[in-house]
Amino acid sequence: MSSVVLGLGSNWGDRAAHLRRAVRSLRLLRLEGETRVQSVSRLYESDALLPENAPHSWSRPYLNLCLSVETTVEPPVLLAQMKELEQRLGRRDRGSWAPREIDIDLLTWESLRLRSEALTLPHPGLVHRPFVLLPLREVAPDWVHPEMGRTAADLAIEHADSGGRMSRSPRDRARVSAQMLTQWVGILNLTPDSFSDGGKYASPDLALRRAAELLDEGATVLDVGAESTRPGAQRLDPREEWARLEPVLQLTRLLVAERAGETRERPMVSVDTRNPETALRAIGAGVDWINDVTGGSDPRMVSAVGTSGATFVFMHSVAVPPEAGKTLPTELDAVASVMLWARERVGELTAAGIPADRLIFDPGIGFGKTPEQNVRLLGGVPEFRDLGLPLLVGHSRKSFISRLGLGEGAAPEGRDLESAVISAHLADAGTDYVRVHRVDWSRRAAATYRCIGQGGS
Repeated sequence: MSSVVLGLGSNWGDRAAHLRRAVRSLRLLRLEGETRVQSVSRLYESDALLPENAPHSWSRPYLNLCLSVETTVEPPVLLAQMKELEQRLGRRDRGSWAPREIDIDLLTWESLRLRSEALTLPHPGLVHRPFVLLPLREVAPDWVHPEMGRTAADLAIEHADSGGRMSRSPRDRARVSAQMLTQWVGILNLTPDSFSDGGKYASPDLALRRAAELLDEGATVLDVGAESTRPGAQRLDPREEWARLEPVLQLTRLLVAERAGETRERPMVSVDTRNPETALRAIGAGVDWINDVTGGSDPRMVSAVGTSGATFVFMHSVAVPPEAGKTLPTELDAVASVMLWARERVGELTAAGIPADRLIFDPGIGFGKTPEQNVRLLGGVPEFRDLGLPLLVGHSRKSFISRLGLGEGAAPEGRDLESAVISAHLADAGTDYVRVHRVDWSRRAAATYRCIGQGGS
């Protein structure tokens, strides 16, 4: 296996969305040979590099990141694969130096020095571009430039001040961006008996108002649930569940259609259900995701999703609803146990007709885990990456926070501060989707940590 660093950039349309799609595609691609994503940097913003007399319309700032991969293929093969991926991700040829939806460059290839008409390694502009060096040192700080004999960390230090910026000239500036690859899933409970906000949004008008608030706070996914799965909750008849869901889904479809005019990345709607009948109706109503806390334990659910184009969020659980004292064995490592289950489940779901590119994994915080096991799972994001799927984590306001001696009082809302801190950790670890009640708090916490983390670099 060869260790390679790729540089990704976008300065056209919804830049963060283009980068998210690119990273997700790289994680899911089944390429010739084997290529695996190892780590992804934070996002950095920089002015466009342009030749003299370039059209003013080309002066669009870039979002940039680096990611490290391990691959068994040779450089020309990987280069061809990346150029093909650019086209699949919607890159349009507007000419050299023109804005682009996505740009994927091969930056480094261990100690290889290569000069050909198609490819130069290391990338010739690498040492002069802080928007490359700053994210490069995050994913490969010990990489040594084969011609200069200096590490990526060393090369980046002389170009960056304490704020992660370089100011040789305006167009060379680079700074950590408050934007991030993590997307926020806003929780919208229509239940009268939810553990956190039961009854608050029981009417369609109140639910729609809350949906709009969540989108304003920065949610890109609305996760709508009409059946509580809190400890002790009673199973709901699917007909009653759908009676709660249907009018709200009709209204949210209109809401997300309106919001799609404001951004190239349309907000998505998820339905949180364990009932196949409800899932079928929701898919027929046009929802994007089905979020099943039982992980698809009912074959009818797997069949319903498999014959659709919907994304399936499958969650690990020991019992639904959770039962006191029924947890993972305490003598086992929680991450290893959940990963073993997830690998087996992926094989079963794909064999049953749901392709891997429509799967999202949720380790199931609070569903059959001790408080200490929940903490271990929250710290296991890098290990869950080996699954090769997008990761969703839902920790918001859950009781394990109080059981660890944290939070303010017994009310779930008293755990919002701790929930936001956990969200910041999850975003920094590269979690794809973080499911929360207070999107605004979590986004602010994550953006703050992002700007000051690692010494502000």
